[in-house]
Amino acid sequence: MNSYNSENSYGTWIYDNGIQYYGQVCETGPHGTGKYLMLNGEIYEGNSILGSLNGCVKYTSPNGEESLYHFELGKRVRQIFAEDLAKKYGQITYWDGRQYCGDLQKAIPEGDGMMKYPDGSRCYGSFQEGLCQSGMGKFPDGSEYHGDFYISKIHGDGAWTSADGTILRGKWNEGLLNGKALRISPDGQIYLGDYKDCCLIDEKPIIMNYEEALAKAHSEGFKDGDSLPYTFYNNLILFYKLYVTQVPFMIDD
Repeated sequence: MNSYNSENSYGTWIYDNGIQYYGQVCETGPHGTGKYLMLNGEIYEGNSILGSLNGCVKYTSPNGEESLYHFELGKRVRQIFAEDLAKKYGQITYWDGRQYCGDLQKAIPEGDGMMKYPDGSRCYGSFQEGLCQSGMGKFPDGSEYHGDFYISKIHGDGAWTSADGTILRGKWNEGLLNGKALRISPDGQIYLGDYKDCCLIDEKPIIMNYEEALAKAHSEGFKDGDSLPYTFYNNLILFYKLYVTQVPFMIDD
């Protein structure tokens, strides 16, 4: 039977297949530091994110032998050796071919770093528990993404720049653009549209291109990097921020 103390977040979680967990939990299962007892006698101790082991995990075999592994959302991705635990910076290689260079904590990416993928994609940014949380992604086709990530997926506020120079800025959900977003064409024309899983539902032009918007903001005394509310044509209220990357707008749903 599952138990959960909401005051200290500790409890037990028994899975239908008989696996037992003891440690920090939330209403949906293991979440935080704890220990899994497997039916074959194996023991896994470490941190979980919504039921999935993540980070540096101690493994104990049925005969008592201990090893350290790096888990990524429930998947074992590389072995960790004791001499690596004290390193604060370095390079690591994953079993799937990924390579990371940057800040480390207990041999796990933590802080600023860069992840290179086998297909040539790269992610530069801030890592937490081995997963990218914010930064920039560069892709083989020449496109780039600047913004938020969640568990290493494009998620939150961000801007996607295609190889042809088209910019899409808005809110992303696991890599897909949803809700109101701005599209800036290569010639600088700005459009406000509604998107569903990256599919354009409806779109209206804003009668002001980037250069005009920038000039108008500067004429009002604002500087690059300032955040400000601004009313444009067609009674559209846009909240935008001026960026060096020429992505001036933040959208408020």
